[in-house]
Amino acid sequence: MQLPEYQEIVKGYYRELADLFAPYTKDGAQKGKYRPDFAAVLSKHADRIRDLDHSAKPHIMFYGIYNAGKSTLLNAIMGKEVAKVADVPTTYKTTSYTWNGYELLDTPGIGAPPEHERVANNELDQCHVIVFVVSSAGSFEDKQIYESMKYIIGKRKKLLIAMNDKTGLDMADSDGQKQIFDIQDKILKNLSEVGNAGGYSDILNKYKVIFVNGQDALEGRLNNDERLVICSNISELEVDILKEIKRVNGFGYLYNALRGLRDDVDLQATALFSESAKEKDGDLNDELRQINEEYWAFIKQGRNIVKQECAGLARAMLTIYPQEPSKDTDGSALSERVAEVQKSYQSRAIEVVRNDLEGIRANIALRFNKALDEMVAGTPDMSSHKDNVNLPDVEHPGEALSGGGYIEPSSSSASSPDFLGPTAKTLEGMGGTKIATTVIPKIITAVPALAPVLGPIVPIVAALPPLLPVVGVVLGVISLLKNIFGESEADKQNARIEEQARIQREYEERVEIARVAWRQNIREFCETNAEQFVSNLQSAVQKWIESTLKPLLEEGKNIFAAQKEELKTFQKLNNDYYALKDDIDATLEELQSQA
Repeated sequence: MQLPEYQEIVKGYYRELADLFAPYTKDGAQKGKYRPDFAAVLSKHADRIRDLDHSAKPHIMFYGIYNAGKSTLLNAIMGKEVAKVADVPTTYKTTSYTWNGYELLDTPGIGAPPEHERVANNELDQCHVIVFVVSSAGSFEDKQIYESMKYIIGKRKKLLIAMNDKTGLDMADSDGQKQIFDIQDKILKNLSEVGNAGGYSDILNKYKVIFVNGQDALEGRLNNDERLVICSNISELEVDILKEIKRVNGFGYLYNALRGLRDDVDLQATALFSESAKEKDGDLNDELRQINEEYWAFIKQGRNIVKQECAGLARAMLTIYPQEPSKDTDGSALSERVAEVQKSYQSRAIEVVRNDLEGIRANIALRFNKALDEMVAGTPDMSSHKDNVNLPDVEHPGEALSGGGYIEPSSSSASSPDFLGPTAKTLEGMGGTKIATTVIPKIITAVPALAPVLGPIVPIVAALPPLLPVVGVVLGVISLLKNIFGESEADKQNARIEEQARIQREYEERVEIARVAWRQNIREFCETNAEQFVSNLQSAVQKWIESTLKPLLEEGKNIFAAQKEELKTFQKLNNDYYALKDDIDATLEELQSQA
């Protein structure tokens, strides 16, 4: 391809780079994306790329310590005073002069104010030949000089080293020549040491130091003094500049322009991709999966909290019910008391869940890195939740349990006296006093003959504890009957009394069995009721947690989805850039082979 075609290719590369990174460099870029340094880089190269046709001719830059005599040498080559000369930094911008069809650039020097030095460094990439000016007055010992030379060599620029005589050395004098040669050797050795440390070898054979007296050359040119011009040795510097320029063509300039663009853009792009990678570090799918796992784990935790806080509910309900069955039990009152206990346990469980819910909700919002103030303004109160816990109705055990709690006494012997067959309610808690005032009078009424015998024992029976009076009466009656009716009749009466005692014992056993069974049924009822209550409360708490956290999860999914799309876009930018960079590198190799 010819030079004009390569020029168009280079211009196309710039346009593609500018379009690729427009979201980060154009005015109006999305908040948080705009990068002023990146925009400045593209702006700097825009003028150079736009002016490729004009700028393809070689450029020569005069560079070096600010008071080494750069401007004086440039004036001498130009043959007139075009550049300002002073012992302090005066050049704060790059100034271009045309010489034999080429561009000579006077730049701020090394050691000048930083803003001036940056101007020189920006122009360095666009120049083909660098005339590095050092002074014979001792500045050549400054290590900064050789670091700058090494930087230029690294940029693959044509480097000419001009030692400007500012101490009046005489080339015609042997001592002067020796001093000049010593300084030249010293400069090359210093450069060689720095270059070798930077990986650049054979410095002594690749470069030379040209001795020149810029002031004599300028005066000779201004005054048409050819002898002074010859003695200044300015001609050797001019010949070497032209020689190096002839080695430079438009391909070399294009190479430098494209490489400068690539290097500057790559520096900014690498920083962009590296920083953004940190911002989007980690797999978003894994992050969302982890948050979902925490969400379900907390639902399980909420159910466990309800179970733990309500562990004593069945026992608390059991204490409300009486120890014995009774027809007088008020089922409605019992239900109200049970409901109060259940509400107490519910409130305690909900309060524990609420405290934990606040923490996990804030954690999820933080994990999504988004201010969801309107969604986390306040935890919904259970009392206003549409799925609030409905307390289960508490039925009275007498209605719920088969057979009720009350048991009628047996009437298996129709001929038994009524007083020997008292009901469970009559016997329950009966003591000696009651027997002495009710049971014994009945016996005397039924059998008047027993009055002389039973009358004296009434005070004794009254003092006996429950049930023992019954036994005493029975024994007394048996003894009395034996005396009244004789042995045969007494045995018969004794048999009847023993039968009644057996019936009484069986009855009491049945009453005790029924009481134990009733109490067991009450216990089972409380446990079943509490279990159902806990299950209902767990379901309601789970719905409460879901209604509180699901909006956050949905918003988080949207955020993550947007981040994933942004990441895809960003990854495409990354891929497109490095594909374009590969094309640029291939073109640079072609231009280098042509240069």
